[in-house]
Amino acid sequence: MKRIILNLLCVASGGGTDFESIAKAYVRKQLINDFFEVKVVGLISTVVGAGCLGKAPVYGVSSTVVNRGDFEKLKDFKFEMAKWYHRINPDFIFLVGCKHFVPVHEVYPTFNIHPADKEKHGGFEMVGLVPHIHVLEEIIDRLKRKKACLSDRFFTYPTIHEVPFSDVNDTEKEYDGGAEILRGQVEIPPKIIKDCYAKTITIEEAAEKLQQHVLPFEWQMLPTGVMMAARKILLDKGLLK
Repeated sequence: MKRIILNLLCVASGGGTDFESIAKAYVRKQLINDFFEVKVVGLISTVVGAGCLGKAPVYGVSSTVVNRGDFEKLKDFKFEMAKWYHRINPDFIFLVGCKHFVPVHEVYPTFNIHPADKEKHGGFEMVGLVPHIHVLEEIIDRLKRKKACLSDRFFTYPTIHEVPFSDVNDTEKEYDGGAEILRGQVEIPPKIIKDCYAKTITIEEAAEKLQQHVLPFEWQMLPTGVMMAARKILLDKGLLK
């Protein structure tokens, strides 16, 4: 039986460790099964000089820059992104550490990874350290209100989810919407909570420690999430049973 090939485009804005987890799985031939395989065909960085651009050639992936800072209007940035989508013509797109709002087209199913529960800690400007700060603030609030104690176990929930369709003309749209396709449960190291609660470190410092703790779980989740997304696309098209 001949495998179905699906081409994947990644969009990132930062260091590219999430992108690298997918690219590494690709070159190791881990994005493949008896029915289909995923090929990573490109990377778009929305920031000039972002670290992700240095990782792409290591894995034989072509890259380009559509710099958000070059566009005063969101609509113009989204039109330029859309041009590159059409030029590359992938079967689906993964936003992997993308901090900018990009267009999502019906012909290019799009997925995103969020480092926490996207309903409680997602939304507008919830990128970088902000979701982790939000997680910690919620825990500290529960501790202060005696709804929890320091001996409790606390968790955060990195999530891979679909991104709802949005036309390039949309300027207002729900952020971090869409159905979940994979959700992790990551226990937060107690020392991070204790130090943050005792104010021996700032909440920003605690969030940075939490981010570094969660990232390896994201790297484990992403190749699986890519394969689950690919399977969903093929099922929706009636190409798999």
